[in-house]
This record gives sequence, C-alpha cells and structure tokens, in this order.
Amino acid sequence: MALLAAPIESGSKAEWLSGIGTLTAVVVALWQTTSIQKQAKEQSHAALERLERELKAAEDRSNAKLETATRLHQSELESQRELARIQRLHLQEQEFKLALIRVSRTIDAYCRELTAMPYLDVQAIPKTYSDQVDARRAAREALKSLARDVHLEITGAQMLSQNDSLRESLDIVKQAMSLARTVAERYRTNATSKTIPDPLPIWNARNAIQTAIRDTIKMASESLHAGWEQ
Repeated sequence: MALLAAPIESGSKAEWLSGIGTLTAVVVALWQTTSIQKQAKEQSHAALERLERELKAAEDRSNAKLETATRLHQSELESQRELARIQRLHLQEQEFKLALIRVSRTIDAYCRELTAMPYLDVQAIPKTYSDQVDARRAAREALKSLARDVHLEITGAQMLSQNDSLRESLDIVKQAMSLARTVAERYRTNATSKTIPDPLPIWNARNAIQTAIRDTIKMASESLHAGWEQ
C-alpha cells in the first residue's frame, strides 16, 4: 500500500502506464488465445460428434438396405421354391393323367376283345373242331396279353400318384379286371363246338370295368390341382 501511495515520478508513471498497457495487451491476447482454443476445441468436438452421427446414420442406412436386400432375396427364394413346387406338382399330375389315359386305352382294347368272344364263337360254329380250338386259343392268348398290359399300366399310374383315393380307385379297376378274367375263363370252359354259353356275364364284367375306370377318371378330374382338361 505504501508503494501505491508513494508519489510516482513522471518518468516512472509513464513506464508504469506502459507496463500496465503491455500487461493488459498480454492478458487480452491470452484471453483471446484461450477463447480461440476453447472455440476450436468446441468446434472440433462438435465436428467429431457430427461425424459420428453421420457415420452412425450411414451405418443405419447401410444396415437397413442390407436388411431390405436380405428380405427381398429371401422372398425371391421363397417364390422360386414355391414356383418350383407348383411346377413339379403340375408335371407329376401331367404324367399321371397321361398314365391314366394309357390305362383307359388298354382297358378299351381289353373290353373289345372280351365282348368279341361270343361273336367269335358264333363265327366258329361252322368250322372244324380243330379250327375252333385254334381260334379260341388265339382269342384267349390275345385277351391274356391285353390283361397284362392293363395291369402294368394301372401299376405305373399308381406309382405316379400320391393321392391315396386315386390309388384305391385304381385298385377297384384291378379287381374288376380280375373278375373279368374269371368270367372269361369260365366262359371258355363252358364253350363247346356246338354250344355257346350265356354272354350276359361277359357284358356285366365289361360294364364293371368301364364303370370303375370312369369313376377313377372322374375322381382325377376333381382331385388334380391342374384339372383334367389341359
């Protein structure tokens, strides 16, 4: 206090004021430097936070795009698998329909041969016994061959179907065929050179076979996903 209260000489006063000015300038400079550094630090921190937010946003967008692309890819795979399944099913059904058509055709041929037996016997009456035997043997062998064809076609059709009802319906056709073979053998056994057995069992056997295959085709038309008329 004594120092401050002591009189200051003019020269010393000028120096003192100059020192005060210098000190003030230094303080201001330090304050400005500190302020600038603080501002720069804040700006740097803000820039870093902004960069982090932008990186996070970019990462989120990338993850969202990746997730969307993944879902789209999975959806496409599911669609492709479903399309492949439908195509396989359609192909299987087409193969089954073709097999069932072959069954129907071989049955038609068998039924024609079966119902021709009485007519062949009538035509054979004027012939010699030997000729009658030969004609009946040829007719019997032709009928057996057609019966084997029908059995093979039915078995093949059953292997192409996963529908239990259709396979069971084809089993009924097999049973009708078995009955027809029994009827045909009994008819042949009872036929003689001058006597023709009652042909009614032959017609009934034919009708049973035709009814069974018609029922199977009707069931197929109602069961197949692709329908029957393609």
